[in-house]
Amino acid sequence: DNLGEAYPELLSSQEKVMDTINEDEALFLSNLQKGRKLMTKTIKKLDNSALFPAEVGWFLHNSLGIPTDMVESMVQDRGHRMDMEHYSRVERDALQKKAQGLQVSQNPTLDSHSLQQLQALGVPPTDDLLKYSYRLTDSGKYEFPSPEGCILSLYRQGKLVDRVAAGEDCCVILDRTCFYPEAGGQESDQGSMCRNGAVAFTTDNVQLCGGYILHQGQAQTSLSVDDTVQLNIDQERRLGCMQRHTATHLLNHALRDVLGEECEQRGSHVGPNRLRFDFSVKNLPSPEELRRVEETVQSIVDRAQQVYTQDVPLVQAKGVAGIRTMDEEYPDPVRVVSVGTPVQELVTNPSGRAARTTSVEICCGTHVHNTASIEAFVINYERRNEIGSRRIIAVTGEEAVEARKTAGEVEERAWHLEQLVLNGETSSVQEMETVHRDVGKLIRRVDTANIPLWNRLVLQDSLDQLQSRAKRVVTKLQ
Repeated sequence: DNLGEAYPELLSSQEKVMDTINEDEALFLSNLQKGRKLMTKTIKKLDNSALFPAEVGWFLHNSLGIPTDMVESMVQDRGHRMDMEHYSRVERDALQKKAQGLQVSQNPTLDSHSLQQLQALGVPPTDDLLKYSYRLTDSGKYEFPSPEGCILSLYRQGKLVDRVAAGEDCCVILDRTCFYPEAGGQESDQGSMCRNGAVAFTTDNVQLCGGYILHQGQAQTSLSVDDTVQLNIDQERRLGCMQRHTATHLLNHALRDVLGEECEQRGSHVGPNRLRFDFSVKNLPSPEELRRVEETVQSIVDRAQQVYTQDVPLVQAKGVAGIRTMDEEYPDPVRVVSVGTPVQELVTNPSGRAARTTSVEICCGTHVHNTASIEAFVINYERRNEIGSRRIIAVTGEEAVEARKTAGEVEERAWHLEQLVLNGETSSVQEMETVHRDVGKLIRRVDTANIPLWNRLVLQDSLDQLQSRAKRVVTKLQ
């Protein structure tokens, strides 16, 4: 109430603010409890005179969020002390490594002078519609075009040049391209440009800047303006991005279906190997809810639904009842992606049942033409991303199929051990001690195995209980 006059949004969002505060408090208390357990376990291994490991102290602060002074006080309360000079060195080294990890190569971009130069020379914006010109064959494989493009300009070390030599890094600007530039959360294509049957340029990053598409990479032969090259994208990489981008749309749809309309997308990233999806949600999703989300996506995949795309006026797109959008500016017209229902049908009847129950989004990315191309979908990671937001990481295709196979093997092994525990009183002490150890080994396997997250959570709970029961049977037999 005191801050409501200065920040009126607090008054209109009181419940959300309180939920966020309560969530943050609950997380801190949970982490504090984990920290106390770790500290107790660590101290048990120390001699009375030994210093508490600074590395463990840094973990308690950096990973669990416990303030440094609180960590030091907790150690002192337990009759030990921590070398704070060593702690400072550990902290400094960790921050340096983090900073080095952030020093990744920057995405290519044109400086304002070069951009004005291109426009003054009458160089037209790059035609990139060919990025959507791929087809699904009757055999279930995708065919991608390998068109020719003409080099209109070369950009090296902040300047437009007419020629580059073999081995030089640069950006190539073409009249047209089939390469997808990074956009909409989807990573860019990679590939090569060939001339006279030989690779002339390798592309590792593609970006859009002022209407021009920059193909960043290294010249394998000399290249000059007006050269004609044949364009070849890395087809496996593109297909991986397509599969995971469509799966991301299905995940967005399934989360709202299972968790409710208040579940909103906060961001996403699609690469050739996995997808990441950030979303707002009031409560922590349960293993059962995660299972239902996963099964909802898988059911759409299994129904082999067609994926439709169409450019429509922005006002019509936003009028579709179930349209998923982000808080950003969109071009007009926009590209709409719909799963199972033609876009034109949704635009014609924007308030109908199909409009409310279809996965439909404004999106410039590349997608599979049929959901069967995704093959399988598995959520293998979910955690709190920031206050009020959670993050899911999922896999598709063969990796998802393998995850389900592994889960089946682990469940079968858990069932077998459970039967041994249930009949344990007719066994010897040595046999049951072996069973107890085997349950512990299976717990460790479940903790690290590539299996569906909901499977992992259920198995962790049941195996913890099974380990306790096995220990009781061993004690009784002794």
